[in-house]
Amino acid sequence: MLFLTIALCLKTYVTFLGFDVLCQPKSIRNSIFPYLFILLVSIGLAQSLFYLQAHAVLSLVVSIGDILLMTLFYRCTLPQRLLFSLAIIIITAVAELLSALVLNVLNISMTYFFTDVENTYTVIQVMLTSVIFFMLISFIRVTKERKGLLSKNILLVFYPICSLCILTLLMWAIFRNGSETVSYVLCFVIIILVFISNLLLINIINHTIDSELDKQRKQFLEKTIETQRLHQADMLQSQNEIRRVRHDLSASLSHLSGLIKAGKLAECNDLISALTHTVTENNYLALTGYPGLDAVLSTKIRNAKNKGILVNTLITLPEQENNQIDELDLSFICANILDNAIEATEHCAIIDPAITFKISFDAKLKTLYITCQNPTINESLTKTTKADQRNHGFGLSTIRQIAKGYGGTVNCQIEDGWFLIVVGMPE
Repeated sequence: MLFLTIALCLKTYVTFLGFDVLCQPKSIRNSIFPYLFILLVSIGLAQSLFYLQAHAVLSLVVSIGDILLMTLFYRCTLPQRLLFSLAIIIITAVAELLSALVLNVLNISMTYFFTDVENTYTVIQVMLTSVIFFMLISFIRVTKERKGLLSKNILLVFYPICSLCILTLLMWAIFRNGSETVSYVLCFVIIILVFISNLLLINIINHTIDSELDKQRKQFLEKTIETQRLHQADMLQSQNEIRRVRHDLSASLSHLSGLIKAGKLAECNDLISALTHTVTENNYLALTGYPGLDAVLSTKIRNAKNKGILVNTLITLPEQENNQIDELDLSFICANILDNAIEATEHCAIIDPAITFKISFDAKLKTLYITCQNPTINESLTKTTKADQRNHGFGLSTIRQIAKGYGGTVNCQIEDGWFLIVVGMPE
């Protein structure tokens, strides 16, 4: 009874870990209540299995009910609760089938034990199921958080191949030991479960990508609001500076005329340089007609200027009311592109580093093009100079995801030490 309760506690805890990977937890998830839930559920199941000898169907119904109750500890809608519960049920079923296969291959069955046969076998199977379940969940967690080199695309290929191997082994084990009728029924059930698990995996990955994109958009929107506030302050400062320059320009020109008549060319050069610096020192302010985009571009260009990097811009956009592309998406793409370009240029030991950034609209094709060219020390698109290599490429994948939403494309290439990215989005 004690060992069975411990095994069920472990299995229920691993189930919570599975939901942690798929859902956003509520604050109550970090309290003592989930652990009380684990303890009470495990004791109840152990009592029904050990003393009441509950039917397998009843135990299955209770387990599914417990999984549905676990979703109350997480922030999700009703359809999401059902979807994630189904995903956990499928993963649990796969883990139980794998544990049964392992025990079968090892010739461990209820006849292997001499005393307390059925409960001992149940404890071993539950423990083994928990371990396999934890391995599957960890595999999904690593892929989701991108802590390893495994990408989601590789998982989409790797998981179906593993499923085929599992099917082969399970059918071999079933047909070797079972009757023909039972074997066919079990094979059919297993095939359906594996097929559904593959479909769920694809949906989970797509949901994860969409969730990450929505999360980034929300964070970017919060930063953009602050950026716009700072941009307005910069605009006000720039306007005050222009008024001051205009006020002093007459006196400066008179002074310059006097220096020329006196033949003081050195002083003339100094005065002209000072006037030129005053006029151009606020050139980082972008004026596209899109307030949010202006704030983002101005901030990025100013950051580049502070790092000694010149950003040459050429921006031609249609009127905002005639543009079908959301300004937030446009700003998000430009911010990611310029961040990557500035970081890559910083690593290049060249004189007068510069970035060329263009936004143009092709009226004939009704397509908006965003082009950026910057120096790089990378020789291929797979290498990176980023210190945070775990998130390398995620900005680019986000750009691709946004462009894809508009039916657009993203093309990148490296040639002769220059990185070029072209984003095309039709309206």
